[in-house]
Amino acid sequence: MSAAGWGEWLMCRRGKAGGPRSGGRPAAAGTQRWFQATVALVLAAAVVVGTLLPGVAAAQSQPGGGFPDTQGHWAEKHILQMALKGAVKGYNDGTFQPGRAVSRLEAVVMLVRIVGLEQQARSRTSIPASFSNPDFVPDWARGYVAVAVEQGIIAGPDLTAFRGADPATRLECAVFFVRSLGLTDQAAARAGTALDFTDAALVPSALAGYVALAVDEGIILGNPDGTFRPGSAVTRAEMATMLARLDEIATGLDFLEVKGTLTALQAGLSPSVTVRRAQDTVVIPVAPTCRVYAENLRVALGSLAVGDDVTVILDDLQRAAFIETQPPSETVTGTIQALTPGPPPGLTLTRADGTRSSYSLGPGVRIHLDGKWAPFSGLKAGLRCSVVLRLGRVLSLDAESQVEQVEGVLVAAMAGPPSLITVNRGTAGTKTYTVSPQAAITRAGKSATLAQLQPGDGLVLQVKGDQALSIAAQSLDREIKGVLEAVTFGAPCTIKVKSAAGTETLPLASRCEIERDGKAATLLNLRPGDEVEVTLRRGEVTAIDAEPVEEDVAGTLVSIHIAQVPSVTILTEDGEERTFAISPDATIRRNRQRLDVRELEPGATVEAEVQSGEIVKMDVQFLAVLQDLKGTIKHVVEKADVLVVEVDPVTPGGSAQEREIHVDADTLIIRSGELIELGDLEEDERVICIGTSRLGVFLAQVIVVISTTVD
Repeated sequence: MSAAGWGEWLMCRRGKAGGPRSGGRPAAAGTQRWFQATVALVLAAAVVVGTLLPGVAAAQSQPGGGFPDTQGHWAEKHILQMALKGAVKGYNDGTFQPGRAVSRLEAVVMLVRIVGLEQQARSRTSIPASFSNPDFVPDWARGYVAVAVEQGIIAGPDLTAFRGADPATRLECAVFFVRSLGLTDQAAARAGTALDFTDAALVPSALAGYVALAVDEGIILGNPDGTFRPGSAVTRAEMATMLARLDEIATGLDFLEVKGTLTALQAGLSPSVTVRRAQDTVVIPVAPTCRVYAENLRVALGSLAVGDDVTVILDDLQRAAFIETQPPSETVTGTIQALTPGPPPGLTLTRADGTRSSYSLGPGVRIHLDGKWAPFSGLKAGLRCSVVLRLGRVLSLDAESQVEQVEGVLVAAMAGPPSLITVNRGTAGTKTYTVSPQAAITRAGKSATLAQLQPGDGLVLQVKGDQALSIAAQSLDREIKGVLEAVTFGAPCTIKVKSAAGTETLPLASRCEIERDGKAATLLNLRPGDEVEVTLRRGEVTAIDAEPVEEDVAGTLVSIHIAQVPSVTILTEDGEERTFAISPDATIRRNRQRLDVRELEPGATVEAEVQSGEIVKMDVQFLAVLQDLKGTIKHVVEKADVLVVEVDPVTPGGSAQEREIHVDADTLIIRSGELIELGDLEEDERVICIGTSRLGVFLAQVIVVISTTVD
């Protein structure tokens, strides 16, 4: 085990019992005695282990005024914050070692602490069976791993190959942090998200949603050079900074701090600060070692100003050990008028008095829509919202959807919880809504349940955001005329049809009559592009009448694509490049001779019969381009009608290459002005061969002997 791992084991966590309670009431005496006993036991354990393992750094539980090796460090404030809250620890020599890498196990332990589950972890000794190789987890960490598995922080591949001793990378920390926030489903939904980093290709597509969420929540930011560096190891200083950002979102350790407005400051021998919270006002004595920060700069206690927003972290004696001051914030409400994607993203609000103001969103802005986390892209004009501002920049944004009416066709309904309804909204696409438990549901004007609704029913919904507040359904027996876009085989089979009303995916009834071009057919005979008339009964397709759309296309072959479904691109006589699939039953001929797709060559002229985007017949005419080859005869193979010629190099200094020159009954062979036969040619004679090349075969039309000796 690494020294850092033993250091985590030997830490002394100050108890939660000494922190403030709602309303500022002190902890019960019994709780305080329990806490004191717990601390004594942990200290005793640390002494014993320190004796058994000399030289291993033991944890320091009281950072006081900070660590000597973090003075002036860029992460000094966050390290002190997290040390005071017990999320990170120092070593028995008083150092923090900010540049040291954090292991994967240490990262998980710190996350369990910051979300407020340390006491639960301390009470656990066994790890759930879903976690492989529990024997590789040191005893001090078993409870933390158990809680991390139960909370979903350790999940997926980490259950079978945790690699606790390996350094934690930035990508792995992004995954752990997002899981700790309970956003795993949202991350999975955003798999494949395009990331705004120059090295985004290094992030696996399946994990891109985790990185996107970690960035959106302001936990992990990019580097100044535009990279994310997913494989870089995370240092203790970086981990403390990320934990501090997570602490602003999580509430597990909120009892250790007081947030509010500074209403009074007393200096002197007994300094104190008075803070007004939402529920009360508290007077907090200031510890002699208290550190005060404005943003990331250390300032004197006397620089605090009444009216500032302050965050105070308390020590075990309920004294202020850390104070951070911020300029006052303000809250603005209005309606989103416009959105700009950025960077940085921004929005324009229209207030109740009609005035408009534009604001930019800095990194880490928390956005909620209808009480749930949402990305910036989830906002839209017209939403009512409330933004918290500081120095003109948005700190947080809470938006609320307006009730709107949605019309469409029922695709599926499922009773929950949560109850869900999927609606095809025509040109607006298909969307799934959660159904409010209080939603009024009717069908044909009568009260109904979700189970009584039928796929294909016409729907009118009152929705707010992604939630349906009411559903009115009507049975739809209808006829649709349009163009077939796709056929999907499954249970049930479906067809996608584009009509004047939009594109719909329609399920087929178990018995469906299908005709194509006036003949009985099956789904396998239908082709995308067919014009169809579809009959629906109770939301299912009971009949399909398809007509292929026929056209004649003439032009020049541009390219041939050999695949499971081969296709060709044709430059038409109108100057338009069009690509057509080739039907498996297509007939391709040249001068009545049948050809394979692989025998086609770019440049050939074609006339094709096309049905619904597929070529069913094509006549091909290859253009003959005369070539001339000059070289020396090496062999004459009279039986095969072949002449082997060593062709002169095209460029000076190049190498000669042997080519087979094929002859037929129409080939003219001339020596000294007289016609001769192939068998009359001799090795080492110099010749010029004029002919055409197709599919790598050169067919000579004329062969002229120019010399009987090598030049």
